[in-house]
Amino acid sequence: MRIIPIAAESLGTRSLAVFVETGDVNILLDPGAALGPLRYGLPPTTRETERLIQARQEILRYSEQADIVTISHYHYDHHTPYLTGLYNSTTPEIASEIYKNKIVHLKNPETTNWNQKRRYLALRENLAEDAKKIVISDGKTFVYGNTRLVFSPPLPHGPEDTKLGKILITTVQTPEHTFSHAPDVQGPMLWETTNYILSQKPSTLVLGGPPTYLLGYTIDLNIIKQAIKQLQHLARNISVTIVDHHLLRDKDYATYLARVAQEARKHGHQIHCMATYMGKEPELLEAHRKELSKATRQNKKLGEAPPG
Repeated sequence: MRIIPIAAESLGTRSLAVFVETGDVNILLDPGAALGPLRYGLPPTTRETERLIQARQEILRYSEQADIVTISHYHYDHHTPYLTGLYNSTTPEIASEIYKNKIVHLKNPETTNWNQKRRYLALRENLAEDAKKIVISDGKTFVYGNTRLVFSPPLPHGPEDTKLGKILITTVQTPEHTFSHAPDVQGPMLWETTNYILSQKPSTLVLGGPPTYLLGYTIDLNIIKQAIKQLQHLARNISVTIVDHHLLRDKDYATYLARVAQEARKHGHQIHCMATYMGKEPELLEAHRKELSKATRQNKKLGEAPPG
């Protein structure tokens, strides 16, 4: 099995897109990318926009090789809508290219919020024209040759009482390797989610970490502590854990991961973000938007002609 990160916060844009080759099928998981419209009260920088365009090109490139597309939920950083969007760097034509002639495994919209249901309906209408097959996949298992594609029951997008609906964890199993993709579990924050992940016995896990950048706003410290505790538990039991997405919107992400990494090393296991898994330095453009915006303003000022 070959696991290829495509886009994520550590690579400069909001996403958790991954491409998996098994020998039987090629799977594109959560083919979305987006920018946060406002962070620190500031719009995205030029570097963020450039990186989003690059991420969109990579998603398109891997979609050409994919047989299957999976969508865990209907946030725009997890699927490509049939819309023209500046902060998604997409158009209806791009969306059509991504889904054309693919088997598309979707999350049932019944356990999402109203906004995501509307997005599902718009997506489904267009997929009817483009996709080879559309499959509602919650809690189901599909077999493609020697590859098993296992979808979780709907699990909360973070805490139990979240208003953001539920998501699917996708597990790809071959005789040699098991990979789980757990987007927007936000930690995980719930033992229900952690126990489900461990029940799949992944050797490699990609998951969305806790949204520590929201600490003091919509998330309190006790919830973050619980999420870190559960990450430590995963690190003890899984050979390679790749933590990205919400956690990497925080400049201080490494502080939170230090204890998790220590726990992993005790057991001969690895902790990565998407960038370090690829052998790259993390590039947290959104987290550093304030500094990047300031540098841009200074450069523009220096480039101005002197008065008179």
